[in-house]
Amino acid sequence: MPANKVSFKVLWTRKAAKRVYACSISNLMGDENPEIIVCSFDATMRVYDLKGNELWSTEFSPEITAFIAAPITKDVGVELLSGDVNGIVRLMSKQGNLLWQVKLRSPVICVDTGDMTDDGKKEIIVGLQNQKLLVLDNMGAINGEFELPEPIVGCTVGRPAENVLAPLFVVLKSGRVISVDHTGQWQERFALKEIPTCITSLKFRSMQALAVGTKSGLLKVFDLDGNVLGENNLGEKIRCVNREIRPPRSETSMLVSVGAGERLILFEIQKITSEVEKLLEPIAASTPKMIGKPASRKVTKLLTSQPVTPVPGVIARQDSITERKGGQLEGTSYETDTGSDWKYKFCRGCGKAISPEQRQRLLDGYRSFCEVCGIPLLPSDDESI
Repeated sequence: MPANKVSFKVLWTRKAAKRVYACSISNLMGDENPEIIVCSFDATMRVYDLKGNELWSTEFSPEITAFIAAPITKDVGVELLSGDVNGIVRLMSKQGNLLWQVKLRSPVICVDTGDMTDDGKKEIIVGLQNQKLLVLDNMGAINGEFELPEPIVGCTVGRPAENVLAPLFVVLKSGRVISVDHTGQWQERFALKEIPTCITSLKFRSMQALAVGTKSGLLKVFDLDGNVLGENNLGEKIRCVNREIRPPRSETSMLVSVGAGERLILFEIQKITSEVEKLLEPIAASTPKMIGKPASRKVTKLLTSQPVTPVPGVIARQDSITERKGGQLEGTSYETDTGSDWKYKFCRGCGKAISPEQRQRLLDGYRSFCEVCGIPLLPSDDESI
């Protein structure tokens, strides 16, 4: 058992009229605090704030099987991505306007989004009932199609590591958890003893993890080698677990929403830090250090992988550039623009680099919000701005 472990704290629980099948944390309203969007089998979508207050509800199509809210075609604001029993994937604005839709050949089991190819644009990952895994660009065009060895239960885009593109993690019906790269090569990570129902990726400081829900009601957190970091028994089948939102100024905890039976539960999952780790933790600097331009990263080939036949046209990886969207503060350089300041380029809460579009909003006098931790991005530390 590894030294890193996690603890679970239930912040609140809400109950729907029927079973919950999808939940998503995102900054839907565009204010300082993210919201939790939940879909249940009573054909209703509900929106809660982080304190558990219901903000509003609306009718929702009973044919939808997978749903998330996230920025996809743009960096500011969120959109609504869904897949249904007819194989239709739709992207809608938060006002309910259809942006695009695509008809696939099989019912949709799961969807997720992330930049898998390091080109500054989000890809959409779709798992289908026919065991196909599709990669769509942010306008709905199919750029990759891979066939997996058994039925897909859930999928999630992980966090990119140094010199490695963001991996895609898939949990299969047998309980096997595999990682798939952007070319379709897959590698088995570990296998569950329980029957899996859903999966999402988590990121603590210097540690990537996977949260997996099971049919028996266990919510389990694993490291990428399959070691159990912690578990919580909810007593009912878990149908959805959401990608995390990090509380402001925290690097060791995150908020995760989970649907179990008719309940929506908001967890705070905390990494338990050993005394040795506390002593070794670096002191946060008041300003980030500017270093030279980042070298181009190369794709690291998996040591043990199984090939599947990809459809031609998978997006090729592009070299890192100075203004790469979503770049990490550590190991990344950003040239200082004339008359600007580093505070226009990095989130003061989590240290992530902000996009040029968000920086321009700040220069124009508008507020913007960090996609990672959700706090306001300000041109200075003056909260009155």
